[in-house]
Amino acid sequence: MSSTSFNKILLKDRAGFFVGYLSDNLAHRHYALQCSVSLQEPLTLYGQNGLLLLTSGIAIKPMIEHRLVSRSPMLIILLNPASRTGHFFHHHFLSSDIDRLPEELTSLLQSLGQQWFTGQLPAEAFYLAYTQLIQSFVQTCLTASHHTDSRILDALDFLEANADKVVPLAEAASHVFLSPERFRHLFQAETGITFRRLQLWNKLVQVFQTYSPAKSLTELAHEHGFSDSAHLSRTFKETFGLSPTQLFNNSRFIQD
Repeated sequence: MSSTSFNKILLKDRAGFFVGYLSDNLAHRHYALQCSVSLQEPLTLYGQNGLLLLTSGIAIKPMIEHRLVSRSPMLIILLNPASRTGHFFHHHFLSSDIDRLPEELTSLLQSLGQQWFTGQLPAEAFYLAYTQLIQSFVQTCLTASHHTDSRILDALDFLEANADKVVPLAEAASHVFLSPERFRHLFQAETGITFRRLQLWNKLVQVFQTYSPAKSLTELAHEHGFSDSAHLSRTFKETFGLSPTQLFNNSRFIQD
């Protein structure tokens, strides 16, 4: 293994990227749409009823409980379902709650993940190549966008433009000229998560953005609206299957 082959975390444009070994995660579920690719040997996916799938590339819808096991490094991509890319995956790549990624996409992501993990690609170059790859796949299905309510697409753009703050549901609904109740229902139907769940996800994203080894968990918790460090750790573990200490202490965190 190369000396640069350590676990790495990158947060970029409201998406999260992890590459490395993840063997001790517990069963968990979160508000992101997840794509996972094993860089060498196939990964094993466990759900509530035991073994679900043995594969090299997989996509998982938001709020689906899972646990991934692999003896080789993995590339894990967490997409905000309230984003254009997340919305595309949700509606055009997934025919069920858990689905295999197309073989061509899996192979290309494996190559990118391996190059990032071993240090052949720095984080910025990895992200640029990933963006170009995903855009090429999204372009193939642009004609299918007419199936989506244009008001929700407008709302997703509005939320991305205001990603640095918590946007009240009423404000987002007003922006697209919908009543709060109608917007609430339509938003969940299109993204797969509730608007409230999205706000909690955004708080966790902000924890990543402001993380520093010099900060205590208590500081991070109070900074982002959690009652205390135990509340943050519990939410973190339920969401990622690992405590903040387990994840941050064993990874190099590349901040944007």
